[in-house]
Amino acid sequence: MSKFLQNALVAGALMTGTISVQAAIITGDLSYDTATNVITGNGKSYLGWDELAHLTYNETLAYTADNSSFQGGKYAGYHIASETEALEFYGLAITDGQTGITGQSFGDNYNILGVNPNISDYDSYAWFISSTTGQAGSIHAYLAGIEIINPDIPVLETDFYSHITAEGLGISWLLVSDGISIPEPTTLSLFGLGLLGLGFARKQKRK
Repeated sequence: MSKFLQNALVAGALMTGTISVQAAIITGDLSYDTATNVITGNGKSYLGWDELAHLTYNETLAYTADNSSFQGGKYAGYHIASETEALEFYGLAITDGQTGITGQSFGDNYNILGVNPNISDYDSYAWFISSTTGQAGSIHAYLAGIEIINPDIPVLETDFYSHITAEGLGISWLLVSDGISIPEPTTLSLFGLGLLGLGFARKQKRK
């Protein structure tokens, strides 16, 4: 077997594992990867709303601290979204010319029932903090679309919603990170293509 063919087989093997891409839901200008529970858009990543919905405000801060060791530091680098960041997320979530998006949820957070005659339509909530007032507002994703609610709730009162059911399901904070890490499979694909290119160049040189 020629060296070039061997290199091609190695490169092909590396690339084969990357053909199967994790399923992602495209929502407006956001992409929601349900396998990693990460939402991305506009150069930022957002944690799926149900990922840390069971935590209180202070627990959320501990899990997302830069030096956090919880679950191997998985959530380090995320922070609670400000009102500006929440508005940016909202702007990315809706499509041009629409006030909402149909049939979309950003997690499996607990649905608060009985507060509003139409509340059964809601299927996902996330809190944010206003940098001006220091109070909490929320984004609601529901069957008919998505809306943002003005911040008027004291931050610590949100703890009530973190353990609202016997199952421990609650409402999470909208957690955002400025960096989007490149998945390893993409790196392997590029490496595989590089091997093929190198082998081809050497073959041409020998000619």
